[in-house]
Amino acid sequence: MDCFLDKGPCTPLGRVFKFALPEVVKTGCSKCTPAQRSFARRTFDAFKRNLPEQHEELKKLLDPDNKYYDKFEKAIAIA
Repeated sequence: MDCFLDKGPCTPLGRVFKFALPEVVKTGCSKCTPAQRSFARRTFDAFKRNLPEQHEELKKLLDPDNKYYDKFEKAIAIA
């Protein structure tokens, strides 16, 4: 989570995911494959369950005006 919040180093996979996150959230994961949507759902479910405060911080970082996040969550929920 520190990687995504610019508070710590990223793993190679974390860097790729971090780079893609703003577009993925903004577009509601429209370019995601089913496997990518499933990965995003599992990841964000874990963030919400295990790191709720950091999840809220990430949500505000990725969607400061709260325009896209709900659409993103609905899109990955069907994965």
